[in-house]
Amino acid sequence: MATSCGLKSLLTLMAFAIANIIAFDLSAQPIAQRGSTPVAALTRSSLSWTVEQTRGKVIVTTANGQSAFTAFADKRTDTEETHYEIASLVGDVLSVRERSSWEGGAHPGHLSRLRTMRLTTRELDLPITALFPERNVVAALLRDTVVATALKGAPVATLAALIEAADGGCEIGFDELATSFAFHHLRGDQVAIRFGLPHGCEAMRGRYTEIGIYLPIPLALREALVQSQQRRQLMQTTQSARRR
Repeated sequence: MATSCGLKSLLTLMAFAIANIIAFDLSAQPIAQRGSTPVAALTRSSLSWTVEQTRGKVIVTTANGQSAFTAFADKRTDTEETHYEIASLVGDVLSVRERSSWEGGAHPGHLSRLRTMRLTTRELDLPITALFPERNVVAALLRDTVVATALKGAPVATLAALIEAADGGCEIGFDELATSFAFHHLRGDQVAIRFGLPHGCEAMRGRYTEIGIYLPIPLALREALVQSQQRRQLMQTTQSARRR
């Protein structure tokens, strides 16, 4: 059993290190097919919140059940479709994967990204610097080969400067880097963060890229992250649940 667990942990770390960039092209799939298969109800809970994905909605309820609201809702019309899936829940920070498609113009449009909400305040597109020291985030991103390539040696000291300087061409748009993230898994005293970035220009519409980094776990997040790992509500396990 110990050998099996050790091998499983090693494979997890190898997969994260090798696939620190994952790109998907969703542009070839017509609107009539995307999201046509219903997603089974998925429920995640933290110390103060329960989040349920069912019937095209991501519904948030307080732990005592006294109040609830719809954080995200799928949208479907004859020309437009948006679908949401729970990516991770850590304390009052909910991350979802958003996929949108629409008809119009010479070619259909497609967009995939991660969205993050702070449930306590209902703040949408919460910046990662609200949870981690900016210097740690910037230092980790600078070590990533994809980010380093996009920067082309440009010196940056802040996340805003990094986003401004990064040039991902048509493949990767860095504009939403600060707010498009989810919690993936834990490794010792570090947490793996995945940034989900859309395409950089319309010629590559539908392309989706994930960039992975490790950050030291802040004391304020430690209890919530451990609980999320135990309850299988980090991105690594929510992705696995959907593949089964």
